[in-house]
Amino acid sequence: NTLTKNAYINVTNSVTPQISINIPNSTLCAGENAVFSTVILNGGSNPTYQWKRNGANVGANNNAYTSAGLNNNDTIWCVFNSNASCAIPAIVESNKIVVNIKPKPTVTFTLSNNKLCVRDTTVVLSGGLPSGGIYSGTGVSNGNFNPSISGAGNHVITYTYTDASSCAAAASANMQVSSLANAPVITQNGNTLSCDISGALTYQWFKENVAISGANAQTYDITSSGNYQVEVSLTGGCSRRSLVYNIIKTRIDELRSIKALAVYPIPAHTEITLAFESTKAQSLSLHIYDMTGKLVWQGSEEVVVGAIQLPINVSTLAPGTYLLRISNEGKQIQRNLLVK
Repeated sequence: NTLTKNAYINVTNSVTPQISINIPNSTLCAGENAVFSTVILNGGSNPTYQWKRNGANVGANNNAYTSAGLNNNDTIWCVFNSNASCAIPAIVESNKIVVNIKPKPTVTFTLSNNKLCVRDTTVVLSGGLPSGGIYSGTGVSNGNFNPSISGAGNHVITYTYTDASSCAAAASANMQVSSLANAPVITQNGNTLSCDISGALTYQWFKENVAISGANAQTYDITSSGNYQVEVSLTGGCSRRSLVYNIIKTRIDELRSIKALAVYPIPAHTEITLAFESTKAQSLSLHIYDMTGKLVWQGSEEVVVGAIQLPINVSTLAPGTYLLRISNEGKQIQRNLLVK
């Protein structure tokens, strides 16, 4: 008898995995995202990817690779591992792409005037280099900046320049716009002028349109008749000046609690003495002004009833004529001083 046994072999055709990589444009600007994608054949159900940059492993196990940090002439490729049945060879490499990375232009931007008032007129922007770029930001239109549109505050203005390789870079500068809507108004109380605007300001008083040296407070004590103004300025550089305030200086309401006031020596060199009779215990304010009205010295003294002698050091005063003012409770008495 003959026994016959059959055996069957299942033969599967081999497959050849293939991979190619692509990039929309291999010429890029420095810092621009380079996005590489893959096209595969016979990869199986779960292929793996290993991206290479100049031979070093980069990226993740993914069918795409993105980088914004490539250098000029970097070479990118992908090693592909297929899990398809009968994949021969299972591991293949893609084509290689050499990228051309162009440098961005060097851009600078400096504003020649970065402090404006809301009420200022439109200014033409400049200072961006290389020339030929575009300015942008709040209040900016066609290369002009309008502070009335931007409003008060700190505004970032950006200058963007694109070179012949279509690579762009930008630089920014701050524009400070201040708001000082109303001009200051001067009021008078006796011989003291006051500005109605207070706050984080600087003050400058003027007489006959000439700045009074040292007159930088919200109030100013006048020593002579004339035309006075005050100018207030915000920290951002915005300033406004008051209308002219005309003063005709009248007789001072005399401080009658001081009798027989004498000032000596005349002229003085390093020290003067005030000698007088005080009719009551009182707190005296002492001020010395130069002939422009600038306050050059001030002090205070508590005196009792009786004969008083007060020494004042004038060694720091330049030679010249000065006005001494003694005041208490809104009343004053004045004497001229001569320092040599």
